Order: sequence, then structure tokens, then C-alpha cells
Amino acid sequence: MIDLKNANKKLIDLIFFALDNGIDSVKTGDLLIPFIVAETDSKKTLNKFVPKDFSKMEECLQKAQEYITKLNPLPDFIVITFDGKVTIQGEKTEAIVVKGFDKTQDEGFVFAQRYKPKAFLKKFSVIGNAGYMGNESNPLKK
Repeated sequence: MIDLKNANKKLIDLIFFALDNGIDSVKTGDLLIPFIVAETDSKKTLNKFVPKDFSKMEECLQKAQEYITKLNPLPDFIVITFDGKVTIQGEKTEAIVVKGFDKTQDEGFVFAQRYKPKAFLKKFSVIGNAGYMGNESNPLKK
């Protein structure tokens, strides 16, 4: 397991860029379309994976993950962002989840920002700070 303190600062900045964009997307009550941000030589590119049927958002996430494995040349860093759920201390909440990868490391880092969605007579709210959820195998390493 790669320690978070060994993560490249550019990757961490990209992860928080994606978390902020994800939160901004759901603040108004809209659905978050899964997206990828790739960075090479400090240049960022964004790709969204729009579903044909909005009841099948998980298919968009699968397409985004497949897209990552087919990239050539590989970006220096890549993050995949989606709306999910996390369970902390037995409480399941909505969360923006970002998985970030550095092409030079075997594992990436998973972060989540919990939130309460906008609802009838209730405002959108962020719960706490973004949290490090652990590591994940790097799809850029083939």
C-alpha cells in the first residue's frame, strides 16, 4: 500500500479540483455525470460519460474506467469522479468519490466528500471535510 504522504502534490491538487467540481455539480440538485480529468505536462483535459438512459449511471462509470485502460499515451495523472455512497461509522451517506492515479505508482488514492442533497425545504450541505478512503490498484499500470 502506497502511503498518502508519498503522493505527488500535482495528483492531490487534481483530486481536490475534481472533488470541488463534483460538489458544484450536485449543489443545485443535478445529477453528477461521471467524468475524468487527465493531466499531462500541466495541461488538463476533461471527458464526461453521459448515459443514454439516466437510470443506468453505473454503466457510465464502467465506460469511464474502460476508457482509462485504453489511453495511449498515458497521462501523467488521471482522476475519475462520480456520485456514490460511503459508509462511515455505520452511517451511509451520499458522496462525491474521486479516484486519482499517477502513472508512476502501482496504486492510486480514493477520496470522498460526503454531502446531504438538496431536498424539499432542505438546503444542500457538505458534511465535514473530504476524506482519504484508501488505495486502489492503478488502471494506468498495464
